Amino acid sequence: MWIELVHSKTDSYGQELVADIERYSNEASSVLWIPFVILAIGIAISVLVFVLSKKKAPSKVAKLEEELRKIK
Repeated sequence: MWIELVHSKTDSYGQELVADIERYSNEASSVLWIPFVILAIGIAISVLVFVLSKKKAPSKVAKLEEELRKIK
């Protein structure tokens, strides 16, 4: 875009802009993995909680049925 506006590639301001663009794009690329790691941890925790809660469900049902029989 800088060149389309009839500026030179060798212009010092243009070179500064190019350097800034490269620096920011490298920084953005280096932290791109962080949201995916957080998402993976969240999914793993959700699956673990779901599995553990399903294992406890039959024992809770049995206890509640026993209490219901005692009440009757």
